[in-house]
Amino acid sequence: MIHGRIGSEVKASDIKSQFDKAIESNVDIITLDIETFGGDVYEGKAILGFMDKAKTLGITIRTEVFSYAYSMGAAIFQGATKGQRFIGEFADLMNHQAISEVNGNADDMRMAAEVLDDITKNLAFVILRNDKAKENESEIMAALKTEKFINAEDAIRLGLADGFIEKAKAVAHYNKNKFSNMNFKAILEKLTSIESKFKNEAPAGAPAIVNESVETKEGSKIYFSGTMEVGTAVFSDEAMATPLADGVYTTDMNVVEVASGLVTVITDVQADNSAETIAALQAEVEALKAEKETLAAAKLAAENKVTTIESEINEVRNMVVTMSKPDRNDKQDDKDLPKWKVDMINRKKYELS
Repeated sequence: MIHGRIGSEVKASDIKSQFDKAIESNVDIITLDIETFGGDVYEGKAILGFMDKAKTLGITIRTEVFSYAYSMGAAIFQGATKGQRFIGEFADLMNHQAISEVNGNADDMRMAAEVLDDITKNLAFVILRNDKAKENESEIMAALKTEKFINAEDAIRLGLADGFIEKAKAVAHYNKNKFSNMNFKAILEKLTSIESKFKNEAPAGAPAIVNESVETKEGSKIYFSGTMEVGTAVFSDEAMATPLADGVYTTDMNVVEVASGLVTVITDVQADNSAETIAALQAEVEALKAEKETLAAAKLAAENKVTTIESEINEVRNMVVTMSKPDRNDKQDDKDLPKWKVDMINRKKYELS
C-alpha cells in the first residue's frame, strides 16, 4: 500500500519488506493500493524495481487507484502486470516532467537540465510501455508537459489504465504451496474431537461434558442440551441416554409438557399469575382514584371555608368604615359625641385637609 508522500511517508525499504514477505509466502498476486501526490524519484524507481522482480518470479502485480496517483505515484501505477492496472470511477492520474532544485553556475544548471531530461525520458518509457498508450503518445506527452489531470475514463481511453475497479467480489484462491506442510492427521483428530462433543462422547483424557439440567417440583431432574424450548430433546439421566417419560413437569420458571422425549409445550409460570397481578394492580388503581376523590373533596371544603372567612372579614371591614363616617343628620356638636367617634372624625378631617 502506498498512501502518502514517497520517500518520507512511504519508504522504499518498507515496500521491499512487504514484497519479500509476500514472496516468501508464495502468493500468486500482490495488489498495490496507491494514493499519493508523488515524491522522490529514486525511491519510486526502487519500488518499480521490486515490482519487476516479483513479476520475474511469476507473481502477478495488480495496481489500484481509488482516489489519485500523481507524479511518481502515477508512474508506479504503470508498473503492474499487463492488464492489471485498475482505477476508481472518480479517481485521476497526473504525470509531469522531473523537477529539481539546483544551485550553482550556468554549467551546473545545464547539467541539472540534462539529468532532469533523462529522468523525464525514463519515466515516459515506464508510462508508454503499454501498446495502447504508445498509440496515444502525443496526447499523453502533451498532458505530461502541461501537468494535466487525467480522469479515469480518459486514462482507460489513452491506455494508462486497463479498466475500472470492480465492486468487491468473494474470490477463492487455491495455493497448493500453503497446504504442502499441513498436518492432515492433526486436523482429522481435531475434527473427531469436535464431532464427539456433539455426540456427547468425551475425547480420551478430556473432562466429562456436563449437560444442562433443571430440577422439577416433582423431585426429578430434566437433562437437556442448549436451551429448553419446544422441540428440545429431554432426558432423565445425565448421560442423556434415557428419554424423559411423557408427562407434565413443573420447574421454578416453567411448566413443561413432554411427549416421546421431546418438549411439546412450555409455559412460563409467571404467566399463570398474570391475572392475579393485573387484579392487584387494578385494585391499587381504584384505591388511588378514591384517595384522589377524597383529596378533591377536602380541597373543595377548604376553598369554601376560605371563601366564608373572606366574606366575614369583608363584613367586619364594612362595619368599621360605616362607624368611621360622621352622621351628617346628627345636629349634635362634637362635644356631645363619644370620644372615640370625635377622634375618628378629627382623623378623617386631617386626612382630607
